[in-house]
Amino acid sequence: SLHDALPICKNCEKGAYNPSTGAACDICPGGKYSGAGAQTQCEFCPNGKYLQTGVGSDNDEVIDCNACPPGTYHTATDTECTSCPVGKYSVGVGQSAAAVTWEFDNDYTQDGTTLTRTGGDHRWAGAISKQEFEEDDLPFDFKFRCGPTNDDNVYVGLSQRSSAQNEDWSSVQFSVECQGSSLRVYYGSSHYTDISGLDQSDDIKIAVDDNKQVTLWFNGEQKYTWSQTPTFPLVADIAAYRDRKSVV
Repeated sequence: SLHDALPICKNCEKGAYNPSTGAACDICPGGKYSGAGAQTQCEFCPNGKYLQTGVGSDNDEVIDCNACPPGTYHTATDTECTSCPVGKYSVGVGQSAAAVTWEFDNDYTQDGTTLTRTGGDHRWAGAISKQEFEEDDLPFDFKFRCGPTNDDNVYVGLSQRSSAQNEDWSSVQFSVECQGSSLRVYYGSSHYTDISGLDQSDDIKIAVDDNKQVTLWFNGEQKYTWSQTPTFPLVADIAAYRDRKSVV
């Protein structure tokens, strides 16, 4: 019969799709995948995972999506992972970046990701993150920038929550001091080294890896490794002595 003489239409293979009648199957673009069957569109990977442009088995299933490494994130419409922006943190692999939410009294104000000391000049005042980072969250990192008026006495870092309850500068454990054009590296009250050439556009990151090693990164380059082992849970921690000092 005429029906029997017609060629049989086949489903697009995994990793391909066909959105139009009579068209050939196309490979899924970067960041998308398709499973078996007659797919008319490809799906984005979940948040925190990505796919590059692939063929066939490279983009078959959602399980082919790759987890973003720590310190990066991916949203469902991206084709690759992106470094966490300042004022945000990433916990584990395959995660989205999240903004730090701060706990503080009337000595600080928060505008977006910017935390500014606004009251009680010439005395120490602290702020800590509402988020707690547990050992099960490893690896994780906290990324920030020093504000434009930080000429001295602004300490930022990661601390055990019990230490962070104190507001003086020495209670910030794995810390850096924003001091004009220098970034000074500390553990508590112990000063270890300085990084020169600091300005408000520099990206600073304090990271904790799977082995509980704490490292300092400056504009994407590892600059220091602390010898101390952290005690969990950790929080992001800030201490400032003067008003108008800020962290982004």
